[in-house]
Amino acid sequence: MDTYPGGICWLRAREEDIGLQIIQFARIHLGLQPPEDLDLPERVRWCWQHWQQGNTLVVVDDVKNYSHIKPLLPPQPSQFKVLITTRLKLDNRGSLFLEVLPEEDALSLLTQFIGEENDSQESIKAKELVQRLGYLPLALQLVGRYVKKRKISLAEMLRRLEEKGLGHPSLEVKENDPTWTLSIKRGVAAAFELSWEELSESAQELGCLLSLFANAGIPWLLVEAAAAEKDAEELEDARIELENLHLLTGGDILKTLVRKLQMLIRKL
Repeated sequence: MDTYPGGICWLRAREEDIGLQIIQFARIHLGLQPPEDLDLPERVRWCWQHWQQGNTLVVVDDVKNYSHIKPLLPPQPSQFKVLITTRLKLDNRGSLFLEVLPEEDALSLLTQFIGEENDSQESIKAKELVQRLGYLPLALQLVGRYVKKRKISLAEMLRRLEEKGLGHPSLEVKENDPTWTLSIKRGVAAAFELSWEELSESAQELGCLLSLFANAGIPWLLVEAAAAEKDAEELEDARIELENLHLLTGGDILKTLVRKLQMLIRKL
């Protein structure tokens, strides 16, 4: 709090109107009482104007539509530092795209949950496991906790994933389960489905097609050849949709979001 004496205001854009969340935060944590005779945007503006002094961090998590939240954001430049997380590609200056973890970092994260693997065979299995999980931090954390709790080998974990795929309990987050931390709200499938549901039918079809390719770089010319019956521009539009939600990256050589996308699509 020394860095942000004005407080840290965490807003969940997907769950509830962030304007109402801002007003609720101001009432509960700052003791502010915005006038009831103002409309919602004006009450939010009143809250920003009467906020306590000092640098303030405002986190707007999981933004689905930037244009909807933009009028409610605090004035800039000001005491407010705004951090937005989103699956969308925004052209805003200062945007930072987070890639999946490099293998070394993925192994380090897994080790935090299961401990160091001194056995060479288990070390090999650890590399196989992080690759299978697509180097995704959420999947690594969930599976790491599962392995530690069940006290099973990584070879056994791989066998269970092979058998049940994305539907395995280790990749799910159940409501009211005290074994999970408050910071984890959704399992892997649920997180991907949020993006999947936003895609058009043509983008979903392209995603399904890409899931049939090997887990490697995919030349776009090869995709066009495999979907020769599709209109070229419509196929490009579908590609852009997948890229905008970071389910697809690359130029002429495409990369899907590794095996997790493939596993999800094949089960839908």
